[in-house]
Amino acid sequence: LNNHYFLTTHQDLIKREIIDNKANRFFKVIGEAGTGKTLLLYDLAKELSKKHQVRIVNVDKLTDNLKLIDDYFENIVISELNDYQEVNEEYILIDDSQRISINQLRLLIATNKRIVFFIDPKQVFTRIEINNNINKLIDKLNPVIYKLTNHIRINNDLLEFQNSQEMLLKELREKVNNAMTITDKVKVEFEFMNKQSRTLHNMMMF
Repeated sequence: LNNHYFLTTHQDLIKREIIDNKANRFFKVIGEAGTGKTLLLYDLAKELSKKHQVRIVNVDKLTDNLKLIDDYFENIVISELNDYQEVNEEYILIDDSQRISINQLRLLIATNKRIVFFIDPKQVFTRIEINNNINKLIDKLNPVIYKLTNHIRINNDLLEFQNSQEMLLKELREKVNNAMTITDKVKVEFEFMNKQSRTLHNMMMF
């Protein structure tokens, strides 16, 4: 909130180009874990909010930190994925866009707002997400595409966390593919999110 961070030159260039581009409606920022997608998303939202109304769509449940940001910035609204049907904001920024459903993508497109998709095509958790291939559907919108390639997290604990998430993700995919019922699939996904939260919590305690 108090600018205790910095963007790389590449991130700042992407931010400026999106802000200055009034001709295109769709933008896609691609990057693997650790390349600074989410940091860029919130900095872009903060900059846009100086002149525009901005909505950030979060795929998961809103955390206390996200609610704090929502309250802190007057022109930024942060909502969960299923809570954006009536959008008055001029810009919509979506984190983890690869995890939205086809119908949710249609609803977002129908808002007629400028949309910035932040996406990591490798971070899909379920068979449905894999089959939906939202990344490919977004490409059909002819977005302006940017790609983050340099990893900005050099902290060893964060790198260890990232590696552990990749192992958990591989384990999750195997379990989901072997699950027999929808209930089993939901249990597997819930177990993954719990493991992810515990790992991050333990890392932050040091």
